[in-house]
Amino acid sequence: MGAFVLPFILVFFLAAHLAPPDRLSPPPAQGIAFAFHVTLSILAYTAFALSFVLSLIFLGEQRLLRNRKLGDVVWRLPALELLERMSQSSVLVGLVSIAIGTALGFLEVDRLSNQYSFFDPKYIITLLVLALYVLYFRLAKTASWRGGRASKLCIFNFVIVVLSFTVVNLYVSHSHRYF
Repeated sequence: MGAFVLPFILVFFLAAHLAPPDRLSPPPAQGIAFAFHVTLSILAYTAFALSFVLSLIFLGEQRLLRNRKLGDVVWRLPALELLERMSQSSVLVGLVSIAIGTALGFLEVDRLSNQYSFFDPKYIITLLVLALYVLYFRLAKTASWRGGRASKLCIFNFVIVVLSFTVVNLYVSHSHRYF
């Protein structure tokens, strides 16, 4: 899996270093709740990224098997069922992490500003990501959505995650202008 994950890590690392410096500012919050909020959010994004890569591998392997192109690569890849289970497990870790991380973020905002701010675009898009991954998790368990359809939905969901993590953080949200 490392050979498939490493290019995505490098792309995100490069994107983080090429971000406009005037858009990035240090967070005003500190403390244990904030540290857990950030850590769990990063864990969630990482789990969703892993699920994305596993879904891409699933679709690629499925295409090779359908076309009966059984070269050396197919025999080195995990079975389709294993890729599916790994993707679902990764999404479950991401769901739990993002739910707890978002709750801690709400508590931290209340502590900093003495008011709940439910209308920050970052919160809204995070709740959308949460809903989309819950939908994926539920649909991936049904017979009609297993396999390729669920993998495509997982890939779509990760596109929303990338938009949430980049465009929303840098240009739309007022309280999340940092990585």
